[in-house]
Amino acid sequence: MIGPQAIAPARWIVAASILVLPADVRDRYREEFRTELSELGIVAQLWNAASLLIGSVSLRQALRGRTLTVLEGQRKDWRCRIGRHHYIARQDDNPEMRQIIYLQCTRCGKPKDPPTYGPMALGNAVSPMP
Repeated sequence: MIGPQAIAPARWIVAASILVLPADVRDRYREEFRTELSELGIVAQLWNAASLLIGSVSLRQALRGRTLTVLEGQRKDWRCRIGRHHYIARQDDNPEMRQIIYLQCTRCGKPKDPPTYGPMALGNAVSPMP
């Protein structure tokens, strides 16, 4: 491991808290918890590790209750395959871009961005009357 490491007792506490989690997420949370601990001071590492141990049961329940969406194997509606989407207006999720409305298909989820207008071509420009 490169960089600062957490102290041994904090690592042991984190290892104990990781054992309660589902097997498919242990590696991810092990790395996240160790990274968080390595950025703290010695006393803060112990407090944080103890807090992680206490919260590990709640985290396990939340992880077991999650619903996984499987995108593979879903079939696209035949109308979307031939380009006949059913678009509805949606607001952007980004708080800074709330005023921007875009269209999204209700069947396949394909977004359709609003038209953007670039610089006009010379042939399309209207010249003023002399």
